[in-house]
Amino acid sequence: MILNIACKYKNTSGILTTENNSIIFIRKDGFLIKKQRLVVSIPYDAIRTINVEGTFLKKLVISVDKFRVPGIPRHEFKVSNPYSVMDIIQSEINKKDEQQL
Repeated sequence: MILNIACKYKNTSGILTTENNSIIFIRKDGFLIKKQRLVVSIPYDAIRTINVEGTFLKKLVISVDKFRVPGIPRHEFKVSNPYSVMDIIQSEINKKDEQQL
């Protein structure tokens, strides 16, 4: 199942999607002519943990290997249902691992 859900990343609205064995966050820029901008791309094999954190405002937190994905090792996404998004991502990662066997 391909994920394609509206979310916020660093207070920027955009789309969180899964494709090409990666989690990708894309935002749209421009007033009249909308252009898509890739903000972050996280390969499945660089993911260390996927969690849901927060008491009232829950967020999806993905920790990555800082040597595979330079920059910040922790990415926080605000989505409407973080538990289902986490399950979808975990399912995609498991599918990829099974295909490699």
